[in-house]
Amino acid sequence: MKKILLKYLRDLFVKIVNELNKKLCENSGNEEKKSEKICSVPFEKIELHCDGHIKCCCGICNDWIDFGDIYKENIAEIWNGKKFQDFRESILDGSYKYCHREMCKGVDMVLKDAENYSAIMPVLPQKMELSLDDHCNSRCVMCRDKYHDKNIGPKMAKVIDSKILPFLEHCELIDLNLAGEFFVSKTCKDFVKKAAQMYPNLNFIITTNGILCSPKELENLGILNRRIDSLVISLHAATPETHEKITRSGNTFNRIMKNIENLHYYNGKYVNANQYKNLPEGCIHNMLLVFVISSINYKEVVQMAEICLKFNIRGNIRCVRKWGWTKMHEEFDKYNVANPEHPEYMDFAKLLKNEIFDSPLVELDGILQNVRNS
Repeated sequence: MKKILLKYLRDLFVKIVNELNKKLCENSGNEEKKSEKICSVPFEKIELHCDGHIKCCCGICNDWIDFGDIYKENIAEIWNGKKFQDFRESILDGSYKYCHREMCKGVDMVLKDAENYSAIMPVLPQKMELSLDDHCNSRCVMCRDKYHDKNIGPKMAKVIDSKILPFLEHCELIDLNLAGEFFVSKTCKDFVKKAAQMYPNLNFIITTNGILCSPKELENLGILNRRIDSLVISLHAATPETHEKITRSGNTFNRIMKNIENLHYYNGKYVNANQYKNLPEGCIHNMLLVFVISSINYKEVVQMAEICLKFNIRGNIRCVRKWGWTKMHEEFDKYNVANPEHPEYMDFAKLLKNEIFDSPLVELDGILQNVRNS
């Protein structure tokens, strides 16, 4: 009888949630969005910024919400705290009242069945984005105008053992280091080695600019045993000259391309190549090249796609966004070549008509896809 009653209450709750989401969709004017779908992000993951503050999404959706401070609380306390509970409730009741709807526009939403999130929440998150260090060896024009404080990583290292590592038992995937360069951070590399030993089923996404990302560096992490879910390399150019304008990292383009050439043998079917015949199959599940497009580099967009096809690596080509962190964003309209009012918009749109962008290996974000279809 108890099980029947619990099932009845659960089904009733799901029905109420679906009705609320239906009203939300009607109010937003989006007739295609299914009412039984909700954004699953706050039910699955957290985001730790290198200043110690916990967010939920990419930061722009709820940048005024501080869910907690890792220097004062641990992950479990923050994940189960009142602020996180209130945020999830705003998803279930269909209000999305804490979300920055105009900034997100669904770009950062992961829609899943509402009924999967109407039961009791897991005591710990399944996914984490950890920015443990913001030091970088590049100063990409859309990211930063100066090298950041080298002391942030060592400061974070002091709380990793007590505030982060003990609370990864339910975590399946960790994405790092989104605030800086992974391979210049001792804190990040030491964390991966420890976490990999403590949790054998834990997988990793590593984001890097590729300058130091050599096969040797990856081997030293001890996770080339099918533990790398994705290796994401931010490239942003197809020639050394443009790469220098974007990254301001000196003459590093050819070095990065050499690393990509070596690393692509680790990727999927190429793992059986003679040079790496002793590596386990699929030791890197996915490799991804990311290109952020602006007026500085748009003329190389076809060449960017050609790099992806050459190495059989997936490419994600996305439009620059107004994060507001650099001088570039003070003159954002000057660089936003995807804006129909930009003087070079038509030239850019013509380049995107190239059939190379029909390849499943090359993905344009929604904004650029609209430019291509214009």
